[in-house]
Amino acid sequence: MRSSNLDYVMMDQSGVTGGFPDAVCKIFVTGLRVNVRVGVFPHEELGPQPLVIDAELRYINALPTTDDYIDYDAYCTALVEFLTAKGHTKLLETLAVDIAVWSFRKFEVLEAIHLSIHKPKLRKDVDRLGITFAWTRSFFSKVATGAV
Repeated sequence: MRSSNLDYVMMDQSGVTGGFPDAVCKIFVTGLRVNVRVGVFPHEELGPQPLVIDAELRYINALPTTDDYIDYDAYCTALVEFLTAKGHTKLLETLAVDIAVWSFRKFEVLEAIHLSIHKPKLRKDVDRLGITFAWTRSFFSKVATGAV
């Protein structure tokens, strides 16, 4: 009953739907390590290299049921499988888009995703060097239908 939960939390006191829901669940994944084929330089195309991914997954969870949640362990396992099976990606930015598209398609309750991806030990004088990225389901839907 995802739509009824969505309608419930999106309704304000006047009975009009809209605005930001009051019942948002945020799952966080910090420091997921995975070897991925990514990079623009020739030596980066020789094989996978380590990446570290932080993710925040948001979904509406007004009246929790076992149908309206994201299993964070299953998310991590499936994400690692997805990334290790995919071919070479040149840019971290493109990889972030691929992760977002995969996440929205695989987890229907997902409403927003925020990712930070970095290559550990890329530079000795920097702790972390990478990208951050965020999408909402609304934006994903526009991209998926070619409206963007």
